[in-house]
This record gives sequence, C-alpha cells and structure tokens, in this order.
Amino acid sequence: MKPPQPQHHPAPAAAGLRQAGAAELAQSLQACRQDTLATFAAYAQALPDLAVPQADAFNPPCWELGHIDWFAQHWLARNPERRRGTQAEPHAARTPPRQPGSDALFDSSAVPHATRWQ
Repeated sequence: MKPPQPQHHPAPAAAGLRQAGAAELAQSLQACRQDTLATFAAYAQALPDLAVPQADAFNPPCWELGHIDWFAQHWLARNPERRRGTQAEPHAARTPPRQPGSDALFDSSAVPHATRWQ
C-alpha cells in the first residue's frame, strides 16, 4: 500500500524571508510545521509503531520529529541574538528549553547517532 502524500503549503522563497517582517516569517514557519506534521502522519500511517531498522543513513522518526522542534527552538525561540540575523553569535547562551532535558536528547551536535535509537 502506498503511503498518503502530505499536502505542501507554499512558503515564500528563503531569500525573501531574510527581509520578511514578523508576520510573514511566522506564517512561513507555521506552514513548514504543517508540512512536517503531515509528513510525519504519513510515516505513522505507513510504518507500524514507526519502527525502522537502525542505520547510519537516517534517524528514528520520533527522534527526528523531536529534533526538528528542538532545532527551531534552539535557533529561533531560545536564541537571544536572533534579531541580529547572520551576525548572531552561534554559540551565544540560550534560554532554557520549554521541555526540560531536551538539549540532552535532541542536540544533534552533542547526541551520538547510536544514542538516538534509545
């Protein structure tokens, strides 16, 4: 059985978003989140228990979904320098995560690939 195809919501080109206002950026981020959830729902329908074999080429689906959320929080919501755009200090201290402990679970720079399967 072929999995259902997620619906994609058009978003402005990335280059245009660098100059976008808050409302346009928020709309684009919401559209991206809708696409992510639709894609994940298609995976959930096609894969019983979202079980996939462990492999170096990809991450477990549930970890990947958590990482996507963590990534957006880390670089946008928790980043005190986000308004500086490309001039932001990438290693600036972040505010605490919404979900305690999420840095230890979803930071792909710090979480070894094999650990993500646990």
